[in-house]
This record gives sequence, C-alpha cells and structure tokens, in this order.
Amino acid sequence: EECLPGRLYSIFSTTLYQIFYFVIMLVNPQKCLPYFTFQSPVYDGDNYSKVIDRVRRANQIPAKAKVKILRYIKDNRFIPISDDSTGVVEIGIRSKFSVDKDKKQLFLIESTDGNQPIPVGTHLQYIVTA
Repeated sequence: EECLPGRLYSIFSTTLYQIFYFVIMLVNPQKCLPYFTFQSPVYDGDNYSKVIDRVRRANQIPAKAKVKILRYIKDNRFIPISDDSTGVVEIGIRSKFSVDKDKKQLFLIESTDGNQPIPVGTHLQYIVTA
C-alpha cells in the first residue's frame, strides 16, 4: 500500500538491535536561570556535540547560547553544590563517550589523554552562557 499523509508508517524487522546507553543526570548549578536538572541517555559512541544537542532540545536553549559540559574530578560521591567551578573539569570538544555494558558504567575518552577511558559517574554539569 502507499503511504498516506497523517497515517502511521511501520517497518517490521526480524533483526535484533541492541543499543547500549547509560542514563545520566545533567545538573545546572547556575542560579536564576530556567535550566534545571534532568536525566538524559548517553549512547555508546556518542560524541560531545550529540550530548550538547540533547541538552539544547531538553531545555529549549536558543542556538545563540553557548553550552559547556563539565565532569566531576572526584568520584560520584562528592558533588559540589556551590556556583564556583572547583571540583569540575570541562569536557573537550573531541571527546567521546563509551558505555561498558558489563560493568554498567559510562566512560569518557578524550583525545588529549591518549584514549585513556575516564569513569564519569552518574552526574555531569552543564553551563549555559549567552
């Protein structure tokens, strides 16, 4: 049959797709801004720009605004509450994320660290600037 406007188009397949992802909590520590904490999936092989696009879509951030993603230096048990940037490091633009499905952990692979995987934990920060 032909595809009609307004009618659902379904494709059925017998192949098994296994997409591995890790749900991460993205926190905005900035006060007096309409950007909040939310959860987002990070898929195996995602790069920095894909995660930024998910942050923009989830919070309706305008295209003119700059978004930075920061990771915590220490393990996940220490999460800084204040506005200062102590305890966090900016994630590089050429970074990629890797999901270890056996350990159920998210790793960051930065091009500057010689492809050494860095465990991320369950929280990241994002900062929005005009």
